[in-house]
Amino acid sequence: MSALMCADREDEIASWLEDQGVPDGYRLAAGLMEAGLTLKELQPVAAGLPAGALPAAFAWLEGQLTMLRLIHDVQESGARISTLVQNVKTYSHMDRGGDYALLDVKTGLESTLNMLGYQLRAKNIRLVRDYAEQLPAIRGQVSSLNQVWTNLLDNAIDVLPSGGEITVRTRVDSQFLRVFIIDNGPGIKPEVLPHIFEPFYTTKQAGEGTGLGLDIAQRIIRNHGGGWRSSPGPATPSSAPGCRSVKL
Repeated sequence: MSALMCADREDEIASWLEDQGVPDGYRLAAGLMEAGLTLKELQPVAAGLPAGALPAAFAWLEGQLTMLRLIHDVQESGARISTLVQNVKTYSHMDRGGDYALLDVKTGLESTLNMLGYQLRAKNIRLVRDYAEQLPAIRGQVSSLNQVWTNLLDNAIDVLPSGGEITVRTRVDSQFLRVFIIDNGPGIKPEVLPHIFEPFYTTKQAGEGTGLGLDIAQRIIRNHGGGWRSSPGPATPSSAPGCRSVKL
């Protein structure tokens, strides 16, 4: 509900409680409203109890519901912290050395998306996951490849307006595993495209970008024996506004 609707419902419950002889109705109304209760649920409670018991009964009910809500919040916060710690561990590859090892690209993409979750939510960006089934494991460095996904997704988020869309797609292409990062933003200008891999070249405002993100990403992909393609063209699976296609 909107803030105005919440305030109206809280006032409605508070007035009704005072009519039932509950002296601190306005104090209890907020907790009852936040628990999702309306007069439809509260009226049968009042009808089934003696009038003298109503103040204590509604105070007990509000206290129980508030406690349960706080417990739920603590449990949810704990779960989020645990998930974030696990994502950081996966993203940074903290528990392994820097050697190349068999890895799951989808897991790396998901941990990167989780790390960028706040930026995606802040701009209300719709995320489309289009993963191929039964992707083969590849030999590589998780932390390095996650840096590639971060640079590509960060660029896509930066260029998109509020309410934009990003598609993360994986496909098997001959002997390669192919990853697409596609956004429906304005695309890459044709005059900019030849320069995007040049070190220190950036289209961002002064102080906002180093111009090294795509250069570093390209080096990492080449070190993994892969290739790279960027396209400003029409919105097709392999060529879309802001489409980056990586072959590993």
